[in-house]
Amino acid sequence: MIEKLISAAVAFSLAISSVVMPGASLLAGAATEGVNAVAATEAPTFETISLTLTGIIGANVFYTIPDAYLTENYIVETEFTGAGVSKVTVPLDVNKVVSTAGKKHYMFTLPVKSCNMQKEYFARLYVRKASDRSTVATTGRDTVVVSNYVNAFAASSDAIKSAFGKAMQTYGYYSQKMFNDLEELPNITLLNLSDVTTSTVADYESDIRPYRGTIKGEISQTSLYLDSGTGIRAYLSNLSADVDTSNLYMQYKVGTVTNRVKVQRDNAGKYYGEVPDVPADKLSAMYSIAFYEGKTQITDTTNYGAYSYIYTTLNSPSVSKDLKNLVRALYKYSVATEALLESLPPDDSSSTPDSSSVADSSSKVDDSSSVTDSSSVSDEKGAAYTGEYVNLFAEMGISSQKVEQKLNDAFNQLFYGTDGKDIINEGKRVYYPVGDDMAYIYDTGNNDVRSEGMSYGMMIAVQMNKKEEFDRLWKWAKTYMYHSSGERKGMFAWQCTTSGDIKDNNSAPDGEEYFAAALLFASARWGDGEGIYNYRSEALNILSYMLYVNDRPGYQLNTAIDPDRKMVVFVPYGSAATFTDPSYHVPAFYELFARESPDKTTWLEVAKTSREFFRKCTHEKTGLSPEYATFEGEGCGGRGDYGYDAWRVPMNIAMDYSWWRKDDEWQVAYANRIQSFFHSEGIGQYLDNYTLDGVAKYNADHSIGAVGCNAVASLAADHNKKWDFVRELWTSPIPEGKWRYYNGLLYMLSLLNVSGNYKVYMSENATLELPPEPVEEAIPDGAWSEILNHTQTLSANTSNYKPYSSSSSISFNKFGPSSTQCLQITGGGASGASGIKLNVSDLLKDGDYAKAEFRIHVTGATESIQAFLTDGNNRLPMKYSGTETFKTGEWISYTTAPTKAKSDNGELYFCVTNASGFWYLVDLVLYKLDPEYITV
Repeated sequence: MIEKLISAAVAFSLAISSVVMPGASLLAGAATEGVNAVAATEAPTFETISLTLTGIIGANVFYTIPDAYLTENYIVETEFTGAGVSKVTVPLDVNKVVSTAGKKHYMFTLPVKSCNMQKEYFARLYVRKASDRSTVATTGRDTVVVSNYVNAFAASSDAIKSAFGKAMQTYGYYSQKMFNDLEELPNITLLNLSDVTTSTVADYESDIRPYRGTIKGEISQTSLYLDSGTGIRAYLSNLSADVDTSNLYMQYKVGTVTNRVKVQRDNAGKYYGEVPDVPADKLSAMYSIAFYEGKTQITDTTNYGAYSYIYTTLNSPSVSKDLKNLVRALYKYSVATEALLESLPPDDSSSTPDSSSVADSSSKVDDSSSVTDSSSVSDEKGAAYTGEYVNLFAEMGISSQKVEQKLNDAFNQLFYGTDGKDIINEGKRVYYPVGDDMAYIYDTGNNDVRSEGMSYGMMIAVQMNKKEEFDRLWKWAKTYMYHSSGERKGMFAWQCTTSGDIKDNNSAPDGEEYFAAALLFASARWGDGEGIYNYRSEALNILSYMLYVNDRPGYQLNTAIDPDRKMVVFVPYGSAATFTDPSYHVPAFYELFARESPDKTTWLEVAKTSREFFRKCTHEKTGLSPEYATFEGEGCGGRGDYGYDAWRVPMNIAMDYSWWRKDDEWQVAYANRIQSFFHSEGIGQYLDNYTLDGVAKYNADHSIGAVGCNAVASLAADHNKKWDFVRELWTSPIPEGKWRYYNGLLYMLSLLNVSGNYKVYMSENATLELPPEPVEEAIPDGAWSEILNHTQTLSANTSNYKPYSSSSSISFNKFGPSSTQCLQITGGGASGASGIKLNVSDLLKDGDYAKAEFRIHVTGATESIQAFLTDGNNRLPMKYSGTETFKTGEWISYTTAPTKAKSDNGELYFCVTNASGFWYLVDLVLYKLDPEYITV
């Protein structure tokens, strides 16, 4: 039981004390000249590095910083980066300063896990403007390797310091062996651990009180929890049925200090509390632990401490030799830490770096040529540029072999697992082959096949390099779900039976997005074949239909991407096109589409709009987003709370951060915010349905799909809480049973993301570096020539007007105080569309830019009024679409956006949908742009 807890943990970044070590013989690095400063004499400079004993294993990096930058106008911070490790940003703390000869040295501390002491980190100080975070001064990069400083301790002639260094080396060795599957640390001599036995810590056995369930529950087990912080974990069992589990706390006391922490729940449903951050020189301390429901104690009090854990581990016959050696090394490390701290002078906490002991600068990394200039906001690029994908499992200490095995196990179970006697409730797979060359992804919860699942399955297959499974899924989707003709041509039915019959003709655009992205990846990774296996051609066809579609008389919307708002809609039909689904917004894909398709500018605008939309739809405190939302980000459609669809939003935002880094500052803050909310609800016990302000909803569960998506947010988060989410994903079982479809696919996508195996594959045709967005300049009014004026002469041009659809009725009336002639249009009813079209082929030719001014008066409730300039077949992207309900008697005046005419048989459409009563086109003026101003 104890060993199981340890194997699921990551590393033991041990707390030590608040003492800053002096620099003597422990320092490395050399002063680095500041660059890009306001003035060369005011540049911050690197001073030195020392081993830190401040709270956790790590290194202190010291800089001098000019006073001019120590104001609210600047942000000063140090960034620690390295291969295979997450960036750590440490802000300036003006209280962490030491002085030498009147010169201040500001200290920034890099925390390092005990199993990562050999890893190479790079430190760089940044000074940025507080207003826009543009960089005004930096230092060069300085190498930080904690084991170098540990080795310096071990080589010291001081016996106490040498003993501490060797103990730390030994502990690092066994920690690395346990969590990184590495056998050796170079250039060290391991301490003999045979003298650490149960008798060594036997005195602590008598302090462990037996567990007694005398009230409403019992403490069933306790253990030392090895993680990035050191803690003591206690579990609850045998809870009375009347206990309010949402109001559980663990109270612990050490000495005269008492603290309370909220109880959490693990994947097995067990409740536990944890004492955080026990310093290495305080591992012998005993903690009194009890559980409370609110203010009422519900368990007996037990005593427990780190040495208690060491005793029980060494005394257990079922614990592995490696774990026993780890806790033996931990004991020696603790004893050596106590001895070292007792030997230091009382004022050693104020010691300063000794510049005379600074090592030779040849160990530094010279990359001054890559330092950003003052106009840059960030010098980091996403993985799509660098090809370096963060593997959070590896950073947590899990070997690459285990990560690969985890991915393969999940794929094999979800694609080739057994069904059992009851396919729905006992089954493990969601992938079902059909014949020799097709397959579908089965929604086990709803007994159907969905474009969502089919496209997710294809994405998983291409990321896992499974071409046969990819092709089978694609052929099934193209055969049964694709509309090859009719008003929905180019779209996919979102719902079918397992035999291929369409249950709902409508499209869910997230399916189209994933289809297109997966096909582009397949093209780049495997190359294109013939027919439907020309992946690139198929992807570009889908993208074209998402933006531009054939004219569809009677159809109530024309694109999956609203052309005015540049935003994905919920369903491109009727009222379902008047709002969106936040989880459909995948800016990471839109950036890909911009690089692979001809519509670069449009897709970049869609990506930008989605990032802005995320700011609107995520709650300012919890980070939660609704399932359905208006285009302004407000919850709507009866699903305005956080629920099943909304689980995917953290994954979409973090994936965008990982790949492109286009909105990194906000994305990091968002990831921290939403993880902080769920963390406060308890890892292992937070729910999957909440109101946006964080009130849990009735009958909600703790679902693995949500667990996975929240773990993906760790790609963007920069707080220590993120590792709890990564760990929970790692320890969560592969979903099976009735709800394995949605939970399982999100689980698999999450594993790919968190392990750094969800990658961007781009073709040779892709343009990675896109030109900057053009600055739009206003077109002067004089550039437009009036080519048609029906303001007062509508009745004189009746031969030009034709009904928009068979339900239309056109007549002329006198209207308004001036008795202006106007066109009266009969409404199309609850689901019809009616309107007029005006032939303007004699006025416009291919390549002309036109715009229209018009005025409409409404005499009946109207949901949508639209205006299009078309070539007779295709509606062009200029559109006026008022989707709110217009009131009777309301006037609508509008000027359309400039639109390029595509042929010389153009027509101007005005139509109305879901209308009752009448409306009148009163004024109409058509303009053409002077060719002198056409730049596209």
